[in-house]
Amino acid sequence: MSIQTVKSIEGIKFCVWSPNEIRKYSVAEITAPETYDEDGMAVQGGLMDGRLGTLEPGQKCLTCGNTSARCPGHFGHIELAEPVLHIAFIDNIHKLLTTTCRSCSRIKVPQDVLDEFSKFKSYRASYTVVSQKRIPDQILEKAKKSKECPHCGKPQYELIFTKPTIFIEKTDLGENRLLPITIRERFSQITDEDLELLNYNISTARPEWFILQALPVPPVTVRPSIILETGIRSEDDLTHKMVDIIRVNQRLKESKEAGTPPLIVQDLVDLLQYHTTTYFDNEVSGIPQAHHRSGRPLKTLTQRLKGKEGRFRGSLSGKRVDFSSRTIKFHHSRMLKLNSS
Repeated sequence: MSIQTVKSIEGIKFCVWSPNEIRKYSVAEITAPETYDEDGMAVQGGLMDGRLGTLEPGQKCLTCGNTSARCPGHFGHIELAEPVLHIAFIDNIHKLLTTTCRSCSRIKVPQDVLDEFSKFKSYRASYTVVSQKRIPDQILEKAKKSKECPHCGKPQYELIFTKPTIFIEKTDLGENRLLPITIRERFSQITDEDLELLNYNISTARPEWFILQALPVPPVTVRPSIILETGIRSEDDLTHKMVDIIRVNQRLKESKEAGTPPLIVQDLVDLLQYHTTTYFDNEVSGIPQAHHRSGRPLKTLTQRLKGKEGRFRGSLSGKRVDFSSRTIKFHHSRMLKLNSS
């Protein structure tokens, strides 16, 4: 009789995946926009690749060898031809661009002020790491308005943020758009010490990871395809959206290799940014929603999670599950009326 090891979960930590981690946890690079071939078999390198998990009863997963009942599903990834901004972190990107130097990437605050704050330590709750004291918002507001970097002496320019994802610098020579690749280079130069002062945990959230170089592809168990009464296979909304991303990504890659004029390449980069943004959130103000051919808006990641029908309120809260209880909070006057009766 074998002794089975029992493991218990001590805690859950949420992190931002780096490009290397996305590739590490991926079992396959997805390059084909097609899902199934003429024989109804999953296309290798496609969005329903057998390595990403299995849906059919009795069929074995090509990664773990388990059937659909035991296979948890496996992530793939798409290598993006050009970096794009992650819409969920756009406010963080805006704040970092306005508070750090465009040349040396230091916080636009004198060194003696930074030294003063780095002396103090503040201990957070037991589930997070020890972090240095955060710089007050008043000082960061001064850093945003700084016209010259106190560290390298280089001039700073006004930043115009056009929602949802366009950043423009007003230089002496005119307006200059900041591309995601430029923003990523700036963020990669920010020192660990400065990030800790800005309240970032450098082991779990480096700011250059907010700019995507590789896009995770969720397992097929997260986005199963269904067969309609007519016998036609219908794909999940997430799969539809990723088909658009792969097709635009291929066109962008081919255009760059063919030496296409920069204006056309930039249009394709903007289109890739649009599809990636609507993949994460299809209700972002400032851009049109992605729709089915029928006109119905696609239900993408954010729409799956939020709202009354979302994962948290619709699928988890208030359900009859083991080791859980519910309570009703009475108004004080209501309790007195019940007691008197």
